[in-house]
Amino acid sequence: NGPEQHRIMHIAAIIIQKWWRGTLVRRSLLHATICALVVQKWWLRVLTRLHEERRVKALVSYVWPEKAIVLLQSMFRMWLMKTRYKKYQKAAHIIQNNWRLYSFQKETNIGFLNNLKNNFIGRQSLGLQFCRRYAKNHLVLLIRYQRV
Repeated sequence: NGPEQHRIMHIAAIIIQKWWRGTLVRRSLLHATICALVVQKWWLRVLTRLHEERRVKALVSYVWPEKAIVLLQSMFRMWLMKTRYKKYQKAAHIIQNNWRLYSFQKETNIGFLNNLKNNFIGRQSLGLQFCRRYAKNHLVLLIRYQRV
């Protein structure tokens, strides 16, 4: 009984020790696996961040020149439109001034008075005196319409 029971106890102890060592090994492998996963996740985040930074740099290096080009084109078109507008505004101003002068001359018969003046140069006649008096009275109107 004694040696047989001792042998059975010895085998049982070996089985328990194997099970315990296996449990310890599995526990250490699980811990190593979890640590490896943590390192892999960290490395994946680092790579993702680097990839994102490269992508942003590439995007910025593309977008800024595009924005600059669009801004330059916009400013050039604005300058061109302002130049054309000023040109047309000047032309309209000239047309308006000439029309006002023409209307004024037509209403006040300045052309008739100029003909009178030319016909009576050197003569002291009623027509020339009338022309001088009329021009003097309406000189203010003539100057005002020519400046507008």
